[in-house]
Amino acid sequence: MPAAATGPAAATPAAATVPAAAAAPSAATAPAAPGDPADGSGADEAGVEVTSLLPAELRPGGRVTVRGRVSGGEDGLVGARVELRRAPVRSSSVSSLERWTAPVDEQAAPAADPDDPGGAGGTRGGAGGTAGGVDDPAEDARTEVVVQVGDVPAGEVVPFVAVVEASATGLRSTAGAAGAYGLQVLLLDEATTEGADGPGPVDDERGFLVWTPEVDVAPTRLVTTVPLQGPPPTTTTGLPEEQELLDALAPGGRLDRLLPAAAVLDAGWVVDPVLLAGAAAAAGTTDPGAPAPTTPDDPAATAAPGDEPGDAAEAAGGSAGDAAGGAAGEPAGGAAGGTAGGAGGPQAVAEGAPSADTTASDAPAPDGGSPAGPAQAAAWLAALADGRDGRDVVLADWADPDPARVRSAADPDAAWAVVRAARQAALPDGLAEQLLDGSTRSDVLVVDGPAADRVSGRDVATLAQGRSSVVLPEEAVPLSDPFALSYTPDAVTEVDAGGSTLTAVLADATLGADTAAALEGSPLALTRVVARLATTTLQRPNDPRLLAVTLPADLSPVPGAAQHVADALSGTPWADTVSLSTALGTPPSTEPREPLPGGRSPQVPGVDGLLEALADARQVAAAAAVPEDPVQAAALDLRAAASLSRSTPPEAPAELAALVREQTRGTVDGVQVVPGSRVTLVAAEAGLPVTVVNELDTEVSLVLEVRSRSPRLQVPQARVPVTVQPGQRTVVDVPVVAVASGAAEVESQLTTADGRAWGPVSSVDVTVATQAEGRALTVVGVVVAVVFVVGAARAFVRDRRGRELVGAGPVEP
Repeated sequence: MPAAATGPAAATPAAATVPAAAAAPSAATAPAAPGDPADGSGADEAGVEVTSLLPAELRPGGRVTVRGRVSGGEDGLVGARVELRRAPVRSSSVSSLERWTAPVDEQAAPAADPDDPGGAGGTRGGAGGTAGGVDDPAEDARTEVVVQVGDVPAGEVVPFVAVVEASATGLRSTAGAAGAYGLQVLLLDEATTEGADGPGPVDDERGFLVWTPEVDVAPTRLVTTVPLQGPPPTTTTGLPEEQELLDALAPGGRLDRLLPAAAVLDAGWVVDPVLLAGAAAAAGTTDPGAPAPTTPDDPAATAAPGDEPGDAAEAAGGSAGDAAGGAAGEPAGGAAGGTAGGAGGPQAVAEGAPSADTTASDAPAPDGGSPAGPAQAAAWLAALADGRDGRDVVLADWADPDPARVRSAADPDAAWAVVRAARQAALPDGLAEQLLDGSTRSDVLVVDGPAADRVSGRDVATLAQGRSSVVLPEEAVPLSDPFALSYTPDAVTEVDAGGSTLTAVLADATLGADTAAALEGSPLALTRVVARLATTTLQRPNDPRLLAVTLPADLSPVPGAAQHVADALSGTPWADTVSLSTALGTPPSTEPREPLPGGRSPQVPGVDGLLEALADARQVAAAAAVPEDPVQAAALDLRAAASLSRSTPPEAPAELAALVREQTRGTVDGVQVVPGSRVTLVAAEAGLPVTVVNELDTEVSLVLEVRSRSPRLQVPQARVPVTVQPGQRTVVDVPVVAVASGAAEVESQLTTADGRAWGPVSSVDVTVATQAEGRALTVVGVVVAVVFVVGAARAFVRDRRGRELVGAGPVEP
């Protein structure tokens, strides 16, 4: 017979009468933040919500205390009661675990007709809790506890406490009975009919009652990676939006809650380098030695907004009160103990009062919501360094590059060069290791995100960049024949990525989602995690297989929840948490899996255009480092890497390329050659004046190239260095040599040092009027005359000698 009690006043929790217990088990304080009701129950909708479940396992001689609240909704409830029901047999496979929770998921789907009691999305799913007409495995569940809540007025919330005693469940204390039994928390009222045609329960939540007697098993090894990821970078600065990052770092912000949770868990970290750089910039220092934030010793200091002080009271003595009352044989003993343990629990919420559904992420920060300043950012970095404590730390790629965008470049290496340049600009050599107080693993690629299960071999090959290991969703490489195995295989295998063989750790998506939900305050989600570990272990009790969990990048934990999860995992015989290094050292499983899909990712337009614009901008930056200008090298690298990120729209590369070209053009247009008028050259050699004007507010060093378009004029020095001061103009005299008179055209062009054109070509008309041809003819004439005179003189001399010889006559003997 299930335990039952009559409903109390709304001011105190409804409590179920429980049988005597041999001893009061110790219980850790659980976060009493809201759970994850499938139907979104709250003040405007009738429903039940479990806020704590302690402990996460039921052991012989012990008990599990379930706390929650019932919402009256818009119409209120008459004769409300909460029933805790247990599946009669344990779940022996992953599929049976999923079938137990499947009805909850179906009720969470959008309703086709919410007013239809038997419809797919109706609040009531039919007799026995059948959801949307689908056969429900909870139909044969056994009722363990009944809590009479009574009438719940519209818009009000009434808490309840239910205790499941191990001695009352009938479960045997043998290894054969150990395992996960489905647990259903049902909300019913006077309108509920158990017949096939009547309306079913008002609401239900589901988890598992994990029965853990003394067992001798090889526990399932569990490896977990926690992403420490901040807001995404923007294409405006290449770093996270400053105020968004400060809000996340502020007391009560997501990152302020995430870091302590990550430090408590026995897990590896995947650190976002953009977050590191942004936090260092917000701190105004790269020194990680700032004082670490202190953690109060008072457990209430780490409680989530809306926590029930009764949970802490129960840990201190509430359970003992339950046990004492039951042992004395008083029917109300359990209620008295439960009420004493939960006296500080949620009360009925009056109109205008703070809602009990306020979550930690929505609650104001403890300091009144003031944003974090440099001191808070520095303290966060100090806590980051303190929290790593020898764990595996993987530094992710800068800005989470999109493999499709990288492959869209004609030269993917040029795209990767942009990513590496951005990281170097924001995190110079050694800074990341300094901030993290130790080295990071550079041989592991962690692939996650919404589309990670559809990652292709080309994607992994693109992102691997020489790495030897990868963490992937299991869905990316499913088993070749999943029905051929009656057990869960090891989560380590080998995958081929572009001809390279990588060791792959395969993360279980369902287990990861349940772990994340537990960290975000769902007690029933934690029972699903422990149930999965127990079921996997019992499939092959002497074969310690490995499961892997990768938590989501947007994880937003509730304060205190991580400690509860860590305690549950460390205290159960079903799990043995291991490091990422240990997991990677596990021999790959031999079960055949499908290869990574080939996949043909679409071309992302604008990537090549961006790379070309970057090359032009770097040349401009080398000649004119304009302060606060996007073409400044470091800022440009950061913005370009952000445009290649998966977090930015696909059109980001093209948009940034157009912007960079426009701004580069503005800089180039600020330094020009002044168009010249017609110039007359009257000397054989002279300097041709060319004026260069600089309208920028920085010095510019360029090269002036001059070339003649006519053979009448020669330019001996075609390239002349020129430096122009800000807001000034400089006249450069370019040496030229006249060859012939007439019209000539001279072109001048500014270029960078390596010959890249800067601005348009300017031309000037030159008239050569130096009479050079006349002087040349005169010289030729003089030369000819001299030659003629010399020749005539020689002829005259020869002729005179000949006449003298003839006039002398014959010579006598």
